[in-house]
Amino acid sequence: MSQLHKITCDVEFITPAFLGNATQQGQWRVPPFKTLLRRWWRILKAKDYGYDWRQLREAEGLLWGNAFLERPHLFGRKNGHQRSLISLRLGAWEAGSLQNSEWSQIRFGKQKATASAQYAIDVDVYLGFGAVLPPSKKQGRRHKELAHAPAIADGERATLQLITRDAALADPTRHLLGLVHHFGTLGSRANNGWGSVQCQLDGTPPPLLEIPARDWQACLELNWPHAFGKDARGVLVWASRPTEDWVQALEQIARTKAAVRDIAKTVPAYRHHKPTAVFLLGYPVQGRHELDKASDLRWPSPLRFKVQALENGTFRALAYHLPHRPPPAIWHLLQGARQQWVETTQVDLWHQIHAFFDKDPKWSRWEGR
Repeated sequence: MSQLHKITCDVEFITPAFLGNATQQGQWRVPPFKTLLRRWWRILKAKDYGYDWRQLREAEGLLWGNAFLERPHLFGRKNGHQRSLISLRLGAWEAGSLQNSEWSQIRFGKQKATASAQYAIDVDVYLGFGAVLPPSKKQGRRHKELAHAPAIADGERATLQLITRDAALADPTRHLLGLVHHFGTLGSRANNGWGSVQCQLDGTPPPLLEIPARDWQACLELNWPHAFGKDARGVLVWASRPTEDWVQALEQIARTKAAVRDIAKTVPAYRHHKPTAVFLLGYPVQGRHELDKASDLRWPSPLRFKVQALENGTFRALAYHLPHRPPPAIWHLLQGARQQWVETTQVDLWHQIHAFFDKDPKWSRWEGR
């Protein structure tokens, strides 16, 4: 007989989070946390289902709830619709505390988007463009500001309860929280390190039993993020040198993103000059790297970043690669010879990026602690 089991998790944002409510203002809410857990659950469980997205989607629907399964034989009902077996509750749905007046007091360094750029911009604008607005005479902004103040501030905490409807789900849920603790980010521009969240279970981080990984070139055969990449040296996760605060960790991320973009610009473009390898770092992208008739398409970067708070009071950035080829909408738009160009170019590009991380003294392969 199944039994309810409660897991109490203390969650804290290490960097500010642009976690919008209905009016896009920062607020603690349950739905983003459930989305985060489902996203990492897919990566954790993809191997168990042979990396078959159809089987994985069905299993996800049965665990986390769904209104899409059509399986008359399930549960003796006319369909497979059901509620989630894991319920989430937040201690309070409170608004964030970080207003523009506080934001202006945070001193960010500056970063050029590429080595050839004429001007450098503040790191928060560079990494948070859209969520953080630059000064604009045309729009009457004398100073940079948050697009939708307030944001959730670094250091803000809340209690998240996970209630499983089967006690057998308790340990797998703790393992899932281990992935979230080490790699999870929430909100707008989260892949750049904003909204880095960490968890505590009874005062200690949840266990990280394994990092679900497979050969990174094999990962490129699928069009969705399903595993960490790995090569002969191990899993493709790198940690930066410790810094005094989270601002410096974000500055390291900004320098690295600019360097990676410069690497992509050196890779020969398709013969008609569109696309260039820059679009393989995530889409949309501006300028000559943009695809025709694809301005409304979205593809989060396979290279992602997280900021961690360490026990000794210092901070560091993590970079990790979730390799996969472009999603279906972009892939079908490429067609023919351009698809063949992508097949070859993505391998060359990521070889160079992996080598960059392995050679840069500011980064080292993460040892899992």
